[in-house]
Amino acid sequence: ARNRLELSRVPWNRFDVGMFVEVEDALTLGDPMLRKHSVLSVDLDATVYGLSSVTFDDIGAGRLAARSLFELGHRRFAVTDEVNDAGWPTEGTWTARRHGCEAEVGRLGGVIHPLWRVASGRHTRGSNPGIVASESVKQWLAFPAAQRPTALFAVDQGPLSALVEELGRHGLRVPNAMDGTARVMQ
Repeated sequence: ARNRLELSRVPWNRFDVGMFVEVEDALTLGDPMLRKHSVLSVDLDATVYGLSSVTFDDIGAGRLAARSLFELGHRRFAVTDEVNDAGWPTEGTWTARRHGCEAEVGRLGGVIHPLWRVASGRHTRGSNPGIVASESVKQWLAFPAAQRPTALFAVDQGPLSALVEELGRHGLRVPNAMDGTARVMQ
Protein backbone atom coordinates (compact mmCIF):
# COMPACT_ATOMS: atom_id res chain seq x y z
CA ALA A 1 0.00 0.00 0.00
CA ARG A 2 2.95 2.32 -0.31
CA ASN A 3 5.20 3.39 -3.14
CA ARG A 4 8.79 2.36 -2.60
CA LEU A 5 11.60 3.30 -4.96
CA GLU A 6 12.80 0.24 -6.89
CA LEU A 7 16.55 0.80 -6.83
CA SER A 8 17.20 -1.96 -9.37
CA ARG A 9 15.27 0.06 -11.98
CA VAL A 10 17.26 3.29 -11.48
CA PRO A 11 19.42 4.11 -14.52
CA TRP A 12 22.59 4.56 -12.42
CA ASN A 13 24.87 5.22 -15.42
CA ARG A 14 22.93 8.33 -16.52
CA PHE A 15 23.88 10.71 -13.71
CA ASP A 16 26.82 11.57 -11.48
CA VAL A 17 25.02 11.97 -8.17
CA GLY A 18 21.63 10.69 -7.10
CA MET A 19 19.70 12.87 -4.66
CA PHE A 20 17.02 11.62 -2.30
CA VAL A 21 14.52 14.22 -1.21
CA GLU A 22 11.96 13.27 1.44
CA VAL A 23 12.96 9.60 1.57
CA GLU A 24 12.59 8.43 5.16
CA ASP A 25 12.09 4.77 4.32
CA ALA A 26 14.66 2.68 6.24
CA LEU A 27 14.39 -0.21 3.76
CA THR A 28 15.30 2.04 0.85
CA LEU A 29 17.98 4.07 2.63
CA GLY A 30 19.57 0.92 4.07
CA ASP A 31 19.86 -0.84 0.72
CA PRO A 32 23.57 -1.72 0.05
CA MET A 33 23.11 -0.67 -3.59
CA LEU A 34 23.06 2.97 -2.52
CA ARG A 35 26.56 2.79 -1.07
CA LYS A 36 27.90 1.58 -4.44
CA HIS A 37 26.91 4.86 -6.10
CA SER A 38 27.21 8.57 -5.41
CA VAL A 39 24.07 9.37 -3.45
CA LEU A 40 23.24 12.45 -1.42
CA SER A 41 20.33 12.56 1.00
CA VAL A 42 18.62 15.96 1.09
CA ASP A 43 16.31 17.10 3.90
CA LEU A 44 16.96 13.99 6.01
CA ASP A 45 20.11 12.96 7.85
CA ALA A 46 20.85 9.51 6.40
CA THR A 47 24.42 9.28 7.70
CA VAL A 48 23.36 6.33 9.90
CA TYR A 49 22.78 4.46 6.60
CA GLY A 50 26.23 5.42 5.30
CA LEU A 51 24.93 8.11 2.92
CA SER A 52 26.24 11.63 2.60
CA SER A 53 23.56 14.01 3.81
CA VAL A 54 22.64 17.66 3.59
CA THR A 55 20.26 18.66 6.35
CA PHE A 56 19.12 21.74 8.15
CA ASP A 57 19.07 22.52 11.87
CA ASP A 58 15.46 21.52 12.21
CA ILE A 59 15.43 21.53 16.00
CA GLY A 60 17.03 24.97 15.96
CA ALA A 61 14.43 26.22 13.46
CA GLY A 62 11.62 25.12 15.77
CA ARG A 63 13.28 26.79 18.75
CA LEU A 64 13.82 30.00 16.79
CA ALA A 65 10.16 30.10 15.74
CA ALA A 66 8.99 29.55 19.33
CA ARG A 67 11.33 32.27 20.67
CA SER A 68 10.20 34.72 18.00
CA LEU A 69 6.54 34.11 18.80
CA PHE A 70 7.27 34.30 22.54
CA GLU A 71 8.96 37.68 22.02
CA LEU A 72 5.76 38.85 20.32
CA GLY A 73 3.91 38.06 23.55
CA HIS A 74 2.52 34.60 22.81
CA ARG A 75 2.40 32.13 25.70
CA ARG A 76 -0.22 29.60 24.54
CA PHE A 77 0.68 27.58 21.45
CA ALA A 78 -1.17 25.18 19.17
CA VAL A 79 0.96 22.82 17.05
CA THR A 80 0.43 20.48 14.13
CA ASP A 81 1.24 16.86 14.90
CA GLU A 82 1.89 14.43 12.03
CA VAL A 83 -0.28 11.30 12.15
CA ASN A 84 -0.05 8.91 9.17
CA ASP A 85 -1.66 5.60 8.27
CA ALA A 86 0.15 2.42 9.34
CA GLY A 87 3.19 1.69 7.17
CA TRP A 88 4.00 5.33 6.43
CA PRO A 89 6.87 6.88 8.39
CA THR A 90 6.60 10.29 9.97
CA GLU A 91 8.66 13.06 8.40
CA GLY A 92 11.79 13.25 10.55
CA THR A 93 12.46 16.90 9.81
CA TRP A 94 8.90 17.93 10.71
CA THR A 95 9.12 16.02 13.97
CA ALA A 96 12.46 17.63 14.81
CA ARG A 97 11.08 21.13 14.11
CA ARG A 98 8.03 20.48 16.26
CA HIS A 99 10.16 19.03 19.06
CA GLY A 100 12.45 22.07 18.93
CA CYS A 101 9.44 24.37 19.14
CA GLU A 102 7.87 22.44 21.99
CA ALA A 103 11.13 22.28 23.94
CA GLU A 104 11.60 26.02 23.64
CA VAL A 105 7.98 26.80 24.55
CA GLY A 106 8.44 24.64 27.67
CA ARG A 107 11.79 26.22 28.53
CA LEU A 108 10.32 29.70 28.24
CA GLY A 109 7.27 28.81 30.34
CA GLY A 110 4.68 28.64 27.58
CA VAL A 111 1.81 26.18 27.27
CA ILE A 112 0.78 23.62 24.66
CA HIS A 113 -2.43 22.02 25.90
CA PRO A 114 -3.07 18.49 24.53
CA LEU A 115 -6.33 19.74 22.96
CA TRP A 116 -4.39 22.32 20.96
CA ARG A 117 -2.67 19.68 18.80
CA VAL A 118 -3.90 19.48 15.21
CA ALA A 119 -3.57 16.11 13.49
CA SER A 120 -1.78 16.54 10.19
CA GLY A 121 -0.82 13.66 7.92
CA ARG A 122 0.77 13.40 4.51
CA HIS A 123 -0.32 9.79 4.08
CA THR A 124 -3.81 9.29 5.42
CA ARG A 125 -6.80 7.68 3.80
CA GLY A 126 -10.19 9.11 4.59
CA SER A 127 -8.84 12.07 6.54
CA ASN A 128 -10.76 15.26 5.92
CA PRO A 129 -8.84 18.48 6.75
CA GLY A 130 -12.12 20.38 7.11
CA ILE A 131 -13.38 18.00 9.78
CA VAL A 132 -10.01 18.02 11.59
CA ALA A 133 -10.01 21.85 11.53
CA SER A 134 -13.60 22.04 12.73
CA GLU A 135 -12.93 19.67 15.64
CA SER A 136 -9.70 21.48 16.59
CA VAL A 137 -11.31 24.92 16.58
CA LYS A 138 -14.31 23.58 18.51
CA GLN A 139 -11.91 22.37 21.23
CA TRP A 140 -10.06 25.69 21.29
CA LEU A 141 -13.31 27.66 21.57
CA ALA A 142 -14.32 25.58 24.61
CA PHE A 143 -11.64 27.49 26.53
CA PRO A 144 -12.37 31.04 27.77
CA ALA A 145 -11.01 33.63 25.29
CA ALA A 146 -8.12 34.56 27.60
CA GLN A 147 -7.03 30.90 27.78
CA ARG A 148 -7.07 29.92 24.09
CA PRO A 149 -3.93 29.41 22.02
CA THR A 150 -2.68 32.62 20.44
CA ALA A 151 -0.04 31.09 18.16
CA LEU A 152 0.01 28.07 15.88
CA PHE A 153 3.26 26.36 14.92
CA ALA A 154 2.71 24.31 11.77
CA VAL A 155 5.48 22.34 10.10
CA ASP A 156 3.57 22.02 6.84
CA GLN A 157 0.85 23.82 4.92
CA GLY A 158 -1.49 20.80 4.96
CA PRO A 159 -4.04 21.75 7.64
CA LEU A 160 -3.57 25.52 7.52
CA SER A 161 -6.10 26.44 4.84
CA ALA A 162 -8.90 24.54 6.56
CA LEU A 163 -7.90 25.98 9.96
CA VAL A 164 -7.78 29.55 8.66
CA GLU A 165 -11.20 29.10 7.07
CA GLU A 166 -12.71 27.58 10.23
CA LEU A 167 -11.20 30.24 12.51
CA GLY A 168 -12.57 32.91 10.17
CA ARG A 169 -16.07 31.50 10.61
CA HIS A 170 -15.70 32.29 14.30
CA GLY A 171 -14.30 35.80 13.75
CA LEU A 172 -10.67 34.90 14.53
CA ARG A 173 -8.12 36.44 12.17
CA VAL A 174 -4.95 34.53 11.25
CA PRO A 175 -2.30 36.67 9.51
CA ASN A 176 0.78 35.13 7.88
CA ALA A 177 4.05 35.21 9.76
CA MET A 178 7.50 33.65 9.38
CA ASP A 179 7.22 32.57 5.74
CA GLY A 180 4.13 30.46 6.27
CA THR A 181 5.65 28.12 8.86
CA ALA A 182 3.89 29.83 11.72
CA ARG A 183 0.69 31.80 11.95
CA VAL A 184 -0.42 34.08 14.71
CA MET A 185 -4.02 33.93 15.93
CA GLN A 186 -5.55 37.17 17.19
